[in-house]
Amino acid sequence: MTLPSSGPLSLSDIQGEFGGSNPIGINEYYAGGGLVPSGTTGTYGAVPTSGQISIQNFYGTSNYIPVYIEDLFCTQIYLGNGSTQTITNNINLSSNGGAVWFKRRDGAENHEIYDTARGVGNRILPNTTFEQFSGGTLSAFNSNGFSMSAGGNTNQSGMTYASWTFRKQPKFFDVVTYTGNGANRTIAHNLGSVPGCIIVKNLSARPTNWQVYHRGLTSAAYGVQLNSTNAQATDSTLWNSTAPTSSVFSLGTNNDVNTSGYDYVAYLFAHNAGGFGLTGSDNIISCGVATMPGAGGSVTVNLGYEPQWILWKDRNHSGGYWWIFDNMRGYAVPDGSANGAGGNAKVLFANTDGAENTYTYGGLTPTGFVIPSNFNYSDNNTDIIYVAIRRGPMKIPTDATKVFYPRGAYSDSNNQAQTYGMSYADMSWLRYLYQAGGVASNGQIAVSDRLRSNGTTGAYDLITLSTSTEAQAVNALYVTNISPIRNGYVGTNTLGAGNNGAFWFFQRSPSFFDIVGYSGTGAAQYVNHNLGTSPQLMFFKSRNAVGTWLTYSATTGNNAYLRLETSDASTSTGGTQLFGTSSTQFYIYSGFSASANVYVAYLFASCPGVSKVSSYSGTGATQTISCGFAARFVMIKRTDSTGDWWFWDTSRGMVSGSDFRLTLNDNSVELNNNWVYTDASGFQIVTTDASVNASGGTYIYLAIA
Repeated sequence: MTLPSSGPLSLSDIQGEFGGSNPIGINEYYAGGGLVPSGTTGTYGAVPTSGQISIQNFYGTSNYIPVYIEDLFCTQIYLGNGSTQTITNNINLSSNGGAVWFKRRDGAENHEIYDTARGVGNRILPNTTFEQFSGGTLSAFNSNGFSMSAGGNTNQSGMTYASWTFRKQPKFFDVVTYTGNGANRTIAHNLGSVPGCIIVKNLSARPTNWQVYHRGLTSAAYGVQLNSTNAQATDSTLWNSTAPTSSVFSLGTNNDVNTSGYDYVAYLFAHNAGGFGLTGSDNIISCGVATMPGAGGSVTVNLGYEPQWILWKDRNHSGGYWWIFDNMRGYAVPDGSANGAGGNAKVLFANTDGAENTYTYGGLTPTGFVIPSNFNYSDNNTDIIYVAIRRGPMKIPTDATKVFYPRGAYSDSNNQAQTYGMSYADMSWLRYLYQAGGVASNGQIAVSDRLRSNGTTGAYDLITLSTSTEAQAVNALYVTNISPIRNGYVGTNTLGAGNNGAFWFFQRSPSFFDIVGYSGTGAAQYVNHNLGTSPQLMFFKSRNAVGTWLTYSATTGNNAYLRLETSDASTSTGGTQLFGTSSTQFYIYSGFSASANVYVAYLFASCPGVSKVSSYSGTGATQTISCGFAARFVMIKRTDSTGDWWFWDTSRGMVSGSDFRLTLNDNSVELNNNWVYTDASGFQIVTTDASVNASGGTYIYLAIA
């Protein structure tokens, strides 16, 4: 429990939080000295590691140091170069240990796993029965990722790959090596909780199977093989018919897990153990079982969080593959397909060397995922075991450059991929600006996002000024792919050589921005979200039916609406509630919950130092709007009268003499009218134009630092 931030505080209080012996001495409590974790910070800053220390240093401190999923797991998509390359994913493997799992996407190639317990020079192949091989491509485990050498099966020039990095951490993941003894025994582990899944491989001999214990199998007397499509089978010689505990797992005498003198590795995954997030109460990994309902129905798995990576298998039927999904390669929200699935998902199979495939199987929800009706067998006896890992980031951002990036006035040269200056993008806007030769041109804002990506060659675009349904590759002017390649590309665009356009990239992050897909029910409903705070600005759009961009503003309230595609003033419904918000859900009225429709919602909130959603009154004279930061992006809409949805950004200019403005609700050419400038504390309005500063007018805005 966090110590008080003021008032009485004693050495006994400090001992109660951090432990220690009697008599109590303050010099026991230097950070990193064994009792107080390194990096412990309180009301008055970091606890000293040496020198002067006092009781005051411990106001507001806690023995818990927050740990987040983005520190522990990462899906990294990369292009092989046939030479040396380093993958930066911010996962500290050199200090903490862990494992990296590789798979080529665009062709047949074995999976490969490396881990810190066995060292960089040793690889194992999950889809085979082979023993451990020395050598390979991985050359170093780094403090922020890993490095690869030339060639090898995970770095061939021009080939595309997926890598999944797991950092060792109590209540998440552990790696254990041991030597078999041929007798029933237990093996100690450091998972710090009861494992939900254990994967074991014999490193010394072939052919030996990858044996899997999973809490979702019928009992601990059963096992299933990662390298095969076989159903679960009873075998007491695997786990000695004994479930694991928080400190050990049990082995029998089976050659695959415990032959005398043979070496083994075990990968352990926790299950709903808590221990993460700001308060330490959040789960980040689940190992469960879902029973299909039969009669062609789908099932929605409730994890309590949106996943980013899922491994699943049908435990009951031979021929069941081990499916691997992740949200970087393409794993969409449900799109209303008859089988209850989402848009097409990119799938790799752990038990084969095959290339990546696209299936209309599976779909994300804000609190879990959908297993489609395709998985129902005629015997109505289908149970899906799974390992699911929570989506990040979980941290509230403090640096807007990590979650928003405007890329203005870029020139397309032969469908050039576009960089976006942050780890990855969840949503992009694209607008055509100029024709070859610098001639200003009209254009529309095309919105693409990962949750509507179809997982093939493109994303589904929505046009902000249009009531039309979403469409793939609307025309040659719009982005057609939110590529899941991290660190550098948004994908192919087709502006045409010599033409000019602009991108705006957004990343989903707590307290800043979220995207939610939901299906209509025919009635008003509450929909879960992961913004972590009450949204202050929300845009809703039907995906499969013509309809308005319904817009909520906290300023205009729950009984009024705006429309993004028009300049109309806010419209009041009187006593009819349209919206409602909380830190975990939003309410949407029945008109935006039609039973045959699927929807997307874009949610924004104020995040200190990153974003500000608020309102102001026009003065008819120059005024400064304070945001607590220098604005890099500003969007303004008048609400008491007509007015366009204007926006500015610093990539195109937001200073005196250069403040090019665009609108979301029409396709007018970019204009430079000297209206809005960035300011050290927010932004400055220097015009009297009624669109943004009429005396007595009311306005809402979104500003990003």
